[in-house]
Amino acid sequence: MSVVELPSDSVLLKRFAVTVNASDPLAGSTAPLWFNYSVSRGGGSSGSGGGGGGDVNWFYGVDDQFGPTANVSVPVFTGSFTIGVVVTNRFLSSTACVDPSAAAASTTTLSVDQGGGDGHVECPTLWMARADNNVSAIDVLEAAVNATSGGGGGGSDTALLLLAGVGAVSDSNGSDPAVQQAVQDLLDNFLAYLNEGGTSVDGNNSTNTTGGTTGTPTAAQVEQNALLVAQFVNASTLLLQQQDENTSNALLDGLVAVGSSFEEQPRVADETLDIYLDAIDTFAGNGADVAACVS
Repeated sequence: MSVVELPSDSVLLKRFAVTVNASDPLAGSTAPLWFNYSVSRGGGSSGSGGGGGGDVNWFYGVDDQFGPTANVSVPVFTGSFTIGVVVTNRFLSSTACVDPSAAAASTTTLSVDQGGGDGHVECPTLWMARADNNVSAIDVLEAAVNATSGGGGGGSDTALLLLAGVGAVSDSNGSDPAVQQAVQDLLDNFLAYLNEGGTSVDGNNSTNTTGGTTGTPTAAQVEQNALLVAQFVNASTLLLQQQDENTSNALLDGLVAVGSSFEEQPRVADETLDIYLDAIDTFAGNGADVAACVS
């Protein structure tokens, strides 16, 4: 499994080319295989898009990439992340890369080709720093607000652009009114994005901005949306001693909309369910009524 960094057209995203060499020894080299990719932080991943184990607090599947080569986009942040893959044959038997035990790589300019001595392939764990793009946390927040204005302004990258923005909150000055306003604007863009996409705050499906289709969201879209609403809940906790009513109502709308999408798309990863339930617990811990999220 190899990963090479590609040029990016956005200060908010890193892009990587992933290549997996896989075949089915029983069915032959020409037998069809399906590949599902994921990005995670905080440990290994399993489920719809990754392999390995461990505590996962940041996970999403990669949409519309089902072959042995894939272009994977990752929101800019400071820290390590793992690209996972699950390979499935026509009999629905699957195998996955395993989470590496080695320390993260020290650079984002990568050419990784790894294999474990036991015959398993390690999932590449990579390192990036926001400072590599010469942008501060508030720069990322404001750029994300502008890039996602109106909800679907970022096209197929909208969810990841929103993730880049809200992910910068922990590195920002939470008492700065400009930061608080940027987070509120980003939350408004997120709700508009849900309304324009397959997961709708008002409960009605419409044109799906990330998939270009109408109707049921894909598993990867639900995973990205669940991670997003969880990140917004965490951001509001960091920024506000006590959430105001408008923020709480907006977060509740997001949690309810994402929760309803689990019924439409049951193939989401277990990690996503854990992320969503943790977000509800955090939201409730801030004194909010979460009955609508779990009804």
